[in-house]
Amino acid sequence: LAGMIEDGVSEDELHAAIDAWTRAAVAGHAGAVPDAAVLGCTHYPLVRHLFGRSLHAETAILSQPELVAEALGDYLRRRPEFSGAGRGERSVRYLTTGDPARLHGLARF
Repeated sequence: LAGMIEDGVSEDELHAAIDAWTRAAVAGHAGAVPDAAVLGCTHYPLVRHLFGRSLHAETAILSQPELVAEALGDYLRRRPEFSGAGRGERSVRYLTTGDPARLHGLARF
């Protein structure tokens, strides 16, 4: 799925893949509705809405971006030497394990 997102496949293709995966994940559980689904990849928040379409309305969708941002903010408040605050340093640097040229259009600030 991460590769599909990076490759820019259509939303319809992504939804079909997510729908097939979620159906397979809950198959064999006697129709039980999952309490939660954990989006455990940094790419998945980009298609959270598609997971929402495929999962039962009562299934909570858990994703890390808000929690990570909150934890980082807390850390930087406690460790201002790493924040660049007060030194006039404000920059953004994106790191990737993929091809930076290919991902350039996907990253926005």
